[in-house]
Amino acid sequence: MSSGDSRMEGSGDRRMEDDVPQPRQPRNLQDLVRYSIEAWPSQPHETQEIQDNLTLERRLFLEEALQSLTEDVTKELAEAIATLQKYQSTDEDYSSYESALDIIADRVDNIDCANDFCKLGGFDVVPACLSSCCSGIRWRMCDVIAQCTQNNPFCQEYVVKHLFLESLLNMVDKDPDEKCRTKAFFAVSSVVRDCQQGLKEFLRLDGFSVVLRAMQSPIERLRNKSTFFLSSILFQHPEIIGDVFNMGFVEQLVALIHNEHSPVHEHIISTLLTISKSYTPAQVECRRPELKLRSSLTYLLQQYQHDDAFREEMGYIKELMNLIFSDDSEEER
Repeated sequence: MSSGDSRMEGSGDRRMEDDVPQPRQPRNLQDLVRYSIEAWPSQPHETQEIQDNLTLERRLFLEEALQSLTEDVTKELAEAIATLQKYQSTDEDYSSYESALDIIADRVDNIDCANDFCKLGGFDVVPACLSSCCSGIRWRMCDVIAQCTQNNPFCQEYVVKHLFLESLLNMVDKDPDEKCRTKAFFAVSSVVRDCQQGLKEFLRLDGFSVVLRAMQSPIERLRNKSTFFLSSILFQHPEIIGDVFNMGFVEQLVALIHNEHSPVHEHIISTLLTISKSYTPAQVECRRPELKLRSSLTYLLQQYQHDDAFREEMGYIKELMNLIFSDDSEEER
């Protein structure tokens, strides 16, 4: 969300969930002044001076302008929702629905607008959109859900309560469109991270089995996102590491290390390190000769240890090797 972790992807394909946070739209006079100051760099103490020096006439003008802006955004959201409420699976032209979802997605990266979208009944159209035969509608709705729920407990709780997480996980697993699967995972991650209710529902739905299959997917972005999600969620919730280990994640992570080197290796090795540090049986698993973990890690060290771009990854490798193999005198076969 724009108040903390907003990520955009870019029109049509316009939103990149990995982009830098965008400034939050002003919702009151103080926000408007702050927004203006940020756009026109000045000394920090000048912000309060400008507020103090605003005449009553100017203050009223700004308040009216702000009210107009807020009303326009709410009107846009309401009109877009009304368009989506007319959706029929038998429609032949989906462009108006896609445009409505684009408008919504442009607004709900702001946490207040996301909550307005929810209060206006926006989530009522989710089931129809997620089950649409049009992939453009499906992935756009996933994107809207992701934007609404990132760092937003109000929308996270609503999505969990209305059981949308199950539909999203099914999309990650089975949707025939690659972009839909990737966007659905983005939405799952946004709902589950930093949300205890979301994590509980995710576990109930056997979400980690979906993550495991996503890590094995031929879709590169889906593999990357699922690996990063696993690393993040285990770091936040070490109490579930034992369950993840029992599902065979250690062997899967080691298998991914054997793949051609890429930036995602840093997250793979970091995740393996997190599991191994917290759960002794994982260390035993890593020592299995048939996994050939030590030879893979040694190769990566030899290839990239002098490249500053991989400094953190090399640090994880050294720590992992010290943890797993420091007392092992036999060469890995």
